[in-house]
Amino acid sequence: MLGLMCWLLIGRLRGQADSTWPLVFYAALVGFHQAFPGRLVSYPIFIGVVTALLLRFEFTGDRLGALLRAVEILMIVLIIQDFVGLVMT
Repeated sequence: MLGLMCWLLIGRLRGQADSTWPLVFYAALVGFHQAFPGRLVSYPIFIGVVTALLLRFEFTGDRLGALLRAVEILMIVLIIQDFVGLVMT
């Protein structure tokens, strides 16, 4: 899961906003979160899902799209931090 998050982060930094793979990843991440409740913080996951949906279906303009991409990148970094903390404990 950690490797997939790094792959998603690299894809978002390259500017690929119209791919369906981030939605598949977030579905797996929500499944992981539901299977192991309390292991990860919920807010970054669900904010990431919403921003990925908005970016995928292009409901935004240039400025708002850039803001949403920045928010999603921040959420991915927070989720990676949670996973690293989970692995370290």
